[in-house]
Amino acid sequence: MCTIGAKKINENYIIFKNRDRIDNVHTKIIFEDDGVKKLLIVDEKAHCEGLNEYGLCFIETTLSPHCARKYNTVSRLGRRILNQKNIVDAIDIIKRNKISSNIIISDGKVAFTVERTPSEIAITKLKDYGVITNHSIKLNKLNGPKGNASRKSSVMRFNRAKKLVKEINNYNNIKKVLSDTYGRYSIYNGFTICSYILDPIKKQICFFDSIPNSKGQIYCLP
Repeated sequence: MCTIGAKKINENYIIFKNRDRIDNVHTKIIFEDDGVKKLLIVDEKAHCEGLNEYGLCFIETTLSPHCARKYNTVSRLGRRILNQKNIVDAIDIIKRNKISSNIIISDGKVAFTVERTPSEIAITKLKDYGVITNHSIKLNKLNGPKGNASRKSSVMRFNRAKKLVKEINNYNNIKKVLSDTYGRYSIYNGFTICSYILDPIKKQICFFDSIPNSKGQIYCLP
């Protein structure tokens, strides 16, 4: 179960994620240019997040809708979202498609959380920071994990991440939050396969394939 966050540092937003999976997938960063230059975070199961040459970036975490058996994920729209030149048009793509996901999207100057199911949407403009995990905050409370243990885990990690992210005041603090292993509902856990930090102003991604207590591998748009 993933944890995603955003924090304003020196007047600009940086967004970040710990990616948790029960099954093992190979997550990597690739460069694409189909008219818009992009750094994409992908795997062999068609996962897609990232940032583009306009400084637009997004990350997401799974949100299972309570009322729909079939739905698309935001990864299906990842490239379309990142082909946009501004955050308004990118959010419009999310609005117009029946997907289900919790999303943080930013252009560095502003950032939003977007909670989306095929039947509902909640868009929240962030003031200083934001966090979201795998359940709904503003939508129907039944959205998210069906099992009580998984739902409790999502809520408890949300509460812990919210406290930790609020206290971030520099870039290195982000790595400390992503490396959190304190207690049962820590941000980094036995299911975390990788972590990444997206800087829309520098247009770069810092990628960690293990606990993020090192420099990580930096990918920059050419």
